[in-house]
Amino acid sequence: MRVVLVVSILLATTLVFVRFFLTHPEYWATLTGVSVATVGWIVLLNLVGLTILVAINACLLRFCGVKLGFLEQFQLTSYSAIANFFGPLQSGPGVRAVYLKTKYGVRLRDYSLAAALYYAVFAVLSAVLLFGFSQPWWQALLLVAAVGAVVVGVIRRYSRGAGSAATGWHFDAAAFGVLVILTALQLVVIALWYFVELKAVAPAVTLRQALIYSGAANFALFVSLTPDAIGFREAFLIFSARLHGLATAAIISANLLDRAVYAAFLGGVFLVLLVTHATRRFKGFPKPAPAAQQ
Repeated sequence: MRVVLVVSILLATTLVFVRFFLTHPEYWATLTGVSVATVGWIVLLNLVGLTILVAINACLLRFCGVKLGFLEQFQLTSYSAIANFFGPLQSGPGVRAVYLKTKYGVRLRDYSLAAALYYAVFAVLSAVLLFGFSQPWWQALLLVAAVGAVVVGVIRRYSRGAGSAATGWHFDAAAFGVLVILTALQLVVIALWYFVELKAVAPAVTLRQALIYSGAANFALFVSLTPDAIGFREAFLIFSARLHGLATAAIISANLLDRAVYAAFLGGVFLVLLVTHATRRFKGFPKPAPAAQQ
């Protein structure tokens, strides 16, 4: 059923994209006329975002008592980013978890808890973008608090049985503070590259709209059954149109531009991995031990 659902969503999204551009050829002309400078800015912001993600992953490993060299951390983050884009169900974290389990003995439960801390910060800060720039302050505060309560409940569930002297997992307050700062920077970069993409297809868009748009798009991360949340992100953005005020045409055009440039960017990253021989490091590493042995 999961496979059928994923394939159905991908086919439906493709049909929507094709039908849209057949009935609105002017938007296809807009996309094909995007300047090289615009694409360059998007690629540059994606590179900055990847660099921040490398730092975030290094920060998460501090909770697990593991430290990787910069090149290995870059290779692992890049490899998982590629898996995340082309694979369903947020494959990237799974790639990192299996690699760390296999090579460094990091328990899947412990790494999951560290990752949950990151996703908690990501969710709360995304809620700030989504509601803080679209709602009165008191409503925004209540909505952000509600999101925070949900993620705290999730973390408490993950934390059962995680962390001990034997496993090396521990909460590092300094690392958590750095994690919050890095995640905030990551969301700023994401918002900026969405702003550049939206400007290319809807020149009248404002930075405030881009921030709200970014906050809505970020929540698709948590239900991304399809590669790169195809279909889900578009649905989130269309359903939240009342908040950011962007037309469906701009949303579809900007998302097509985003995915096209990001796919090309990841292609470049893959070439870098080949040059640095990262594929030898990650090719065919053993699967993690059964849950009963963890």
